[in-house]
Amino acid sequence: MAPFQQAGVAKYVVSHGPAESSKVADGTVGLWPEAAVPRTVAGLLAAQQQQLTEGKKHENFAEAESLRKAIGPLSSMALPDNSEVEWIFEKHPALAGGLNVINSSRVVQVNVSKVFMAWTSQDNVKHRFVMDGFGKHLEALQQARSDAETFKAGANEVLLKLQNANTLQEFSECMPMAEMLTPLAKNYLQILEGASMIDSAVRKCLVVKATSLLEKQKLETNDWDEDYRTWMGVYNVASRSNKLIKKHMLGKGEGGHTKTAKKLDTFEEAILEVSAAAQVVPELGEVVEESMKTLHDGRFYVCTAGITYNVHVRKLQKAPAETTKGKAIKVARGARTFQLWSARSDKREVLPKDLKSRNQFGCVTFVA
Repeated sequence: MAPFQQAGVAKYVVSHGPAESSKVADGTVGLWPEAAVPRTVAGLLAAQQQQLTEGKKHENFAEAESLRKAIGPLSSMALPDNSEVEWIFEKHPALAGGLNVINSSRVVQVNVSKVFMAWTSQDNVKHRFVMDGFGKHLEALQQARSDAETFKAGANEVLLKLQNANTLQEFSECMPMAEMLTPLAKNYLQILEGASMIDSAVRKCLVVKATSLLEKQKLETNDWDEDYRTWMGVYNVASRSNKLIKKHMLGKGEGGHTKTAKKLDTFEEAILEVSAAAQVVPELGEVVEESMKTLHDGRFYVCTAGITYNVHVRKLQKAPAETTKGKAIKVARGARTFQLWSARSDKREVLPKDLKSRNQFGCVTFVA
């Protein structure tokens, strides 16, 4: 190998390989600098997960700040395109395996560092869930780990060849470069293991934080009696109870259901936040689905409460029949805005349109 070619490979190692700061005394590299070994970082994240589980906010401890100082520079490393150095792979195919491994190490280092830095940032700590864009960091790490699987299976074979390059004819023209790549490729599997550990730890924290958020919102929102379908006479007018309507509805003040509607809007915003994250973290799917059921139940309650209040209660208050009829039509049309009448695969109740909605809730009998 000509001197200028050796210089080219050496330059590639610097620009495409693992961070210089992650090297240890023997020349091998880890996922992060020695001041931030993955198990230490995973331990910090596990402690945060426990705090979130106990209903406490996770914080940036002094330990976290120390780790951020060590990891931060790796998150800003560039990820050059390999097309810039295709000549190395063409002229020295024997080095391809080692070059791919060290390039993959850099990609994993950068993306797992971005995830950690974003998760432990002050803005994210203060956010009720996660900052916008956090999901993109998780997606990028997921892609980096997926791409790494391409090289993972043959990593041991690549390392073995590099270590025995002096006995293999294919390395005869690039022996110095094989020696350079050997220590950088040696801990590849450990780097991937560390990245997996951090990815898993952050995702667990994310799931706990999301679950806590939705549970809190649910408690603040769910102010309706679970048997409202019965005492409102939703399916059977004969089961309607004026006593329970007075207790559960008018006891909150006339039109109290409108306050519930506003709280449902806030609840829905939180659900949508978590639902977006569920596209990257499938484990969130279950808590999102359960929250959607509560949201649906609440929307249905607000619709039926609106009709009951504006029609049945006004009837009891001896409002003019024509006025009550007008209210019946108005609230039935208003129910359409909740978009609950279309066919549903989950078998939940549906609100039919217009006049059918009035019949569904006994409105016709109120004004007849």
